[in-house]
Amino acid sequence: MSLDGDNSGIQAGIIATQLVHKLAISGSASLMRVFDEKFKSNLNSGMHDKNALAYKFSMGYLLLPRTYSGYNQVNLNIYLEILGMKGLEKGGYYLDLGPAIQLIFASATKLNLGARFETAANIERLSGNSYYLSVETSFLNVLKARPR
Repeated sequence: MSLDGDNSGIQAGIIATQLVHKLAISGSASLMRVFDEKFKSNLNSGMHDKNALAYKFSMGYLLLPRTYSGYNQVNLNIYLEILGMKGLEKGGYYLDLGPAIQLIFASATKLNLGARFETAANIERLSGNSYYLSVETSFLNVLKARPR
């Protein structure tokens, strides 16, 4: 069960992050509901749950620069995620580990090179283990007030 382009639905949750010296710690939890017709049939049809709790705990450690002087520096981090999901009807679940190396540019754009390994699951998945290269950008201060 996912909303990564193969199903329609809604997901809402909360994220908390704390920076302690060179260690960033983050946790999130969300509820997801899938709307696709294939999930509306009998719960014994073999399909996954249509409602689920997703959670993630992550830690990243700043390796470079050794002396941090500003947001425009390129950061090199090592990173570990623990990701999971638990279905709320049938109880399907998975738990994955995701180590990565991460470059952060101008505190807004991340380039990640990593892997994701299934550590426990009782559901069939398209990809239990994978390697990835990803780029993520955050748009900071998009809605800031205009000067008068």
